[in-house]
Amino acid sequence: ANAAPPATAPSCTKADLAKARARAAALYRKGDFAEAIAILSPWRTACSAALDPIDRAWLLSDLALVAGRAGQTSL
Repeated sequence: ANAAPPATAPSCTKADLAKARARAAALYRKGDFAEAIAILSPWRTACSAALDPIDRAWLLSDLALVAGRAGQTSL
C-alpha cells in the first residue's frame, strides 16, 4: 500500500474544506477508508473551533461514516 504523505495543517477555509470533503468522498467510494480518514482528521483537530456549526457537523458526519466503514469505533 502507498503510504500517505504526512498531513499538513489545513487552512480552515470553507472552500478548502469542500475540496477535502470531495477528495475524502472519492476515496470512500473507492473503499480507501484509511486515506479518507487521513484527509479529514486534521480538519477536526485544527479547524473544529474555526468552522461554522453546519460545516463542523458535516465534517464530523463524514468522519463518523468513514470510520464506521473502516471498523473504527473511535478517532
